Amino acid sequence: MHNPNTLRTALAFTTVIALGACSAERPQSPAETPPIVAVGPTAKGSDQSFGIRDAAKSAGKILVAAGQPNAHDIFMIDLATNAALNLTYTPPGTQPTDELNPQVSPTPNGIEVTFTSNTSGKYQIYRLPLANLGGLVQLTSSDANNDDPTWSLDGKRIYYKTSANGHGDILSVPWNGTGKPQNLTKKATATEEWKPVAVTDNLLVVTTSHGDDGTMNKRQLFATAELAIVDTTKPNDLPKELTNNDYPDWYASPKPEEPTVIAYTSRDETNPTGHDIIKQMDITRFDKPQTLVNIPGDSDDSSWAPPLPKSDGDTLLFVNNSTGTYRAMARTPSGAIVDLNLPVSGEVLSPVAVGPITIGNERKG
Repeated sequence: MHNPNTLRTALAFTTVIALGACSAERPQSPAETPPIVAVGPTAKGSDQSFGIRDAAKSAGKILVAAGQPNAHDIFMIDLATNAALNLTYTPPGTQPTDELNPQVSPTPNGIEVTFTSNTSGKYQIYRLPLANLGGLVQLTSSDANNDDPTWSLDGKRIYYKTSANGHGDILSVPWNGTGKPQNLTKKATATEEWKPVAVTDNLLVVTTSHGDDGTMNKRQLFATAELAIVDTTKPNDLPKELTNNDYPDWYASPKPEEPTVIAYTSRDETNPTGHDIIKQMDITRFDKPQTLVNIPGDSDDSSWAPPLPKSDGDTLLFVNNSTGTYRAMARTPSGAIVDLNLPVSGEVLSPVAVGPITIGNERKG
């Protein structure tokens, strides 16, 4: 078990990688905001140049979890300069911790990131303001794992999964962590719910699953996974089924400008035991889902990125393991699939946009 302050101390270190180079700053006290080292021809030598303080400068940047199994860090990457900022850097000589599930949202306190970390032994939820990298806040603290954080559409609440009751429940807390968490799925005792995403002010799409024998190991979870709706105003109601197939559906992601349209991981109905693909559906309609990504390997962890002005539409970020290791990919508005070739090592998981992005020349004149 690690000291709870390990991650806070680690965040006082900043690493920037650009075009293969790497440099680390001296440790700072948590009250200070670490400067960013200028590395490579495109770096400007300040956190302002990297655009972490100003929401207007968030365009073109994404977050990912990258590293080895049980030893991931959260990186913010500028797609234009190929520079990467490690937000959860582990100093040499300390035991690696595992940081996963980054999510970003505007809040009353500016742009903030939530993620999970096992620095205290169990996975807990943390919140980090991008304007103050020393301002880390631990939102949960319990003997159970808490993960899959996500934001309400207005950035004022955080939803997450807890295993405190022996199965997955979805909890809700104010964005600043004050107040007692509210259990939104307390009646769903026979199923496990995880990966919540907000699609309206009151509705969440979650993944729900159960094993045939009542257990919930990983294989059973993914074999029986379906999508369901949770009404945050009716915590005594059971989740309402959204999909019901002979193949799994999970990991929903709402479109920024049209959040009732979701992308999600699924399978080809003609090959339900085949590889993972990504589909899209409008949860307010019952049209046949549209396939967005069907390429070799498993395609997972999709998330929509809002478009830049004059772009042709939304870009979909996702990961794919056709090379043997998960890599970050993008589906452009025209349908082209692009390998992002990010400047981080190991597997890449959970890519999410900090602000509007565009890939290549996907822009109107």
